[in-house]
Amino acid sequence: PAGGGLERYTTAVASLLVADHGWRVVFVTSGARGSSVSVTMEEGFKVYRLPTQVTLSRTPLAISWPRMLRTISRDEQAVLINAHAPVPGIADAAAMTKGRLPFVLTYHAGPMHKGKAVVDRAIWLYEQTMMRYTARRSDAIICSSNFVRDVFARDFAGKTVVVPPGVDASAFRPGGPTRPGAVLFVARLDTGMEFKGLGTLLEAIRALVADGADVTLEVVGSGQLLPSYRTKAADLGLGPDRVRFSGHLTGRDLVDAYHRSSVAALPSGNDSFPLFLT
Repeated sequence: PAGGGLERYTTAVASLLVADHGWRVVFVTSGARGSSVSVTMEEGFKVYRLPTQVTLSRTPLAISWPRMLRTISRDEQAVLINAHAPVPGIADAAAMTKGRLPFVLTYHAGPMHKGKAVVDRAIWLYEQTMMRYTARRSDAIICSSNFVRDVFARDFAGKTVVVPPGVDASAFRPGGPTRPGAVLFVARLDTGMEFKGLGTLLEAIRALVADGADVTLEVVGSGQLLPSYRTKAADLGLGPDRVRFSGHLTGRDLVDAYHRSSVAALPSGNDSFPLFLT
């Protein structure tokens, strides 16, 4: 229940299942390297973090996960499993160990190809084998957009449904003062999130400024790459009057950031329906 759009999406769904239907929701995700499972309470939810044994292309994995998931499912008396993809690992382990439980797979993105021959070959192999196995084991596949359905799930049309991410209309409503040329970017600034395209956006802002446009950029988000993006902005000649780094914002502060802007920009290379643009 922390992190980027997928994590917030999952937490929002879980909260509504509790509030509207009285369900009990337990999270299982990857954790730090080691041999033991970490169990915490976060935002009112029980969270199991499974130990990681290896990390491949920033993807945590462990051969012990299927066994651990089977134990957790039994101990928590699970009646349904909802796994989230495309990142390999937990969803595949859940598919292996679901038994007779209903298994719903939620798929959030398009192809994971990185433009690197060796990595893309490995991804293609995963998509053609393990990912297909996981999809076949599912009773239903929730696709976050028509794009996901048409690209990923075309071979599983009989059990796919498109459910785009929702918006809290009580909070995110049109209104507030906006200034022409005020651009907003919202994303985690962590390693592995470079595909969100903030570097490209900074270069675009510099080009617009050089062209005489009165444009500013507000960057909402935090992470280990924040210092490098600050440096890049400075190297491009974009001072605080042009690029504002606001850090991580939530609630009313995030809504106000939307209201301050006139353009939402996300030059992403691999998003299907990012919450920031929803």
